[in-house]
Amino acid sequence: MKNFEQLPSNGNMLRRTTAALALCISAVAVTACGGNAEPERDNGVIETVDQTSVSHTYFEDGSRLTEYKDADNYAPILSHCDGRDLVDQTNFAKAPYKGAGNAIDRAVDHPACADGRLTPDDFIIPG
Repeated sequence: MKNFEQLPSNGNMLRRTTAALALCISAVAVTACGGNAEPERDNGVIETVDQTSVSHTYFEDGSRLTEYKDADNYAPILSHCDGRDLVDQTNFAKAPYKGAGNAIDRAVDHPACADGRLTPDDFIIPG
């Protein structure tokens, strides 16, 4: 049997033991710090959305202009009848971000265009 003086000293064993001990101490410290009685809070940004008012202006030629008041993200929409089709044209040039061009949407054979003119009565929701 060998004496302790004759056993090879292993420096790695000391490093491993020290690292394991340090890891255990830090885990205990993190666990102790995380367990408080304070309720959890959401640190995210909370946005409130105000109601946007919508106005419709009807013109003598049978067209309608829809404008969103107090809104940053909505462009005015000009609607008119093309035969029996309802055509909505969004005017991005008037929008706050001045996007290029216009978007056009066509609703084929729309009931509001039965007489070829848009009126407030065409858009009443029954109920």
